Amino acid sequence: MVEVRLATEKDRKAWNRVAKKAGNSTYAHTWEWKEAIEKGFGVESLCLVAEDNTGKILGIYPGFLQPLKIKNIEFISKKFKLLESPFKTTWDYGGPCILPYINKKIMEELVITMERLAKEKGAFSLWVSPFNGDELKKIMLRRNYRISERLTSVIDLTKSEDELWKELSRSTRKCIKNAEKKGVNVMLKNDLSGMKKLYKCLSDISKSKNFFIPSFTFFEEILNKMVPGNASIFIVEWDNKIIGGSLDLFHNGHVVMRYGGGMKRYQKMYPHYILYWSQIREYLKYKKYKYLDLGGLPSDKTNGIYVFKSKFKGHIKHVDWFVKYVRFGNIVNMYRKLKG
Repeated sequence: MVEVRLATEKDRKAWNRVAKKAGNSTYAHTWEWKEAIEKGFGVESLCLVAEDNTGKILGIYPGFLQPLKIKNIEFISKKFKLLESPFKTTWDYGGPCILPYINKKIMEELVITMERLAKEKGAFSLWVSPFNGDELKKIMLRRNYRISERLTSVIDLTKSEDELWKELSRSTRKCIKNAEKKGVNVMLKNDLSGMKKLYKCLSDISKSKNFFIPSFTFFEEILNKMVPGNASIFIVEWDNKIIGGSLDLFHNGHVVMRYGGGMKRYQKMYPHYILYWSQIREYLKYKKYKYLDLGGLPSDKTNGIYVFKSKFKGHIKHVDWFVKYVRFGNIVNMYRKLKG
């Protein structure tokens, strides 16, 4: 017999045990990431565990509740929510995961229970984006989740440095060499000073490119809970100036460049090119890393982010959202059909 229940602080160790051993888990399935989201954003989590009759936890399912925001209709935001796994603002990976070699029905029990509890909490819809897991995808489709496309680019770190270098276009190799000639350096800086420098850089990039950066509180939580065990801070420096950087998160051989880039006013120094290549080289040193995830791609192939990340010749992987409306589903589906 298996009971699916809400996770508590006492489950931390057992939760992380499942996160470490499950084949489709990521850094975003760790208890530390759950805490960073809760404290860094002040959001309510809805996290489940599947426990057998001996008290052993066999599966986990992290989820976060967000108000459903509709412009100029405030009472909707107060009454209805979204259940997100992962937390969409940080654009991670989520969904349930279970220990290897146990009954796959346990995963479906987690899915069913999350739908029920999320609805009781006022959820209008559930949004789930796993990195891997064919069995989970089958369950989602069987339970009438629809697919919303989401992509990322993954670099195979089992290849040699020479192979990966040769796969780059001539212009990309030239940009990397030019950055090196100009004296641009990439440094590992896993401390508070490094995080502050990275945050200053990210804030600058967000202003020039008009995208959202979480508060420093969130990054400080990551520093305190996940660096250096599950996260690293890289800083790009030139002429004693910080011109780029990234925050990488890793788990079970999977590295994700979640936040990073180069400052627009230093484009001629090619900070983003040398940042990406330096990290590929860094992780190639360690045989435990199998792939480097470049942290998402827009679906539009003409988008500048898509064009740049494609230069590193990663495998384009679907990490689609699975969406289910647990309230007013028939009305939403009818509306979608009318809109084509």
